[in-house]
Amino acid sequence: MKIVRLVACAVVAVLIAAGLWALFAPLLEKRAGLVAQRDALKAENDARAEEAAALRRMQEAFRADPDYVEIVARRENLVRGDETVFDFSESLPSKDRK
Repeated sequence: MKIVRLVACAVVAVLIAAGLWALFAPLLEKRAGLVAQRDALKAENDARAEEAAALRRMQEAFRADPDYVEIVARRENLVRGDETVFDFSESLPSKDRK
């Protein structure tokens, strides 16, 4: 009699565990997806914060460093009003052409 009762308790325990697993397994999967999404958003936020910091440094350099402003302007092919630009980038005519 004790064995039957023990087996019955074990079956009930297994059924309860299976029921709890069926109830909470989808929630655990959803949680894992949300954790992955959170981690991806955190990485994106960190990257944007780094980009914002770089832009702030660049803005401060524009505000405080005239040499930096000139370097950037030269990269953009800008010149001062009192400068003359000679463009030698086009190829010279060859001796064969007349």
